Amino acid sequence: MLPEGTYKVKLIKGKEAYEGKIEVKDYPLQKYSKEERRIRHEAIMKLYRMQERLAYIVDTINELVKQSEEKEKKSGKKLKKELAAFSKGLKDFRDQLISGGMLQADRLREKVIGLYGSILSYGGKPTDAQLRYLGWLEEQMKEEGGKFNNIIDRKVPRMNSKLRKKRIKPLHILSFKEYKKKEKK
Repeated sequence: MLPEGTYKVKLIKGKEAYEGKIEVKDYPLQKYSKEERRIRHEAIMKLYRMQERLAYIVDTINELVKQSEEKEKKSGKKLKKELAAFSKGLKDFRDQLISGGMLQADRLREKVIGLYGSILSYGGKPTDAQLRYLGWLEEQMKEEGGKFNNIIDRKVPRMNSKLRKKRIKPLHILSFKEYKKKEKK
């Protein structure tokens, strides 16, 4: 749902582009106040961005594991062992973020998705309990984001240094901006 306002639209058909404006207004029979809808919208967007960030983190980890496993084949015994340990650490971190099956306890991703669906399915303001839970999820995201940044800022460069010494192409990571651009294609 879009907040009320005037939006610029662009429709592309083949090589032709059409531009215009659309005005979104309140539904006159709406039973929820503008403030309730604003709070709901903000909560939904926070949860959406959390899902987007988690997808980036998990996809980046999966890509790093794939690259590490490929580089193991080209490595000597010591580096192969270090790459295997690096991959295992990445997999363990990923498994803290996402559930591996129906019988496993919900992980952070499933908790975010669950709250997102619950708030999205109701047109009014989220409950106080939902808003507190959202705050807790934001704290969890900060904590896990810090762990991810540690991997990207410290562990990957260390591993890349070792790979370069053995004349092996370093691990490559897309930035969040590059990732989003790639996902749009």
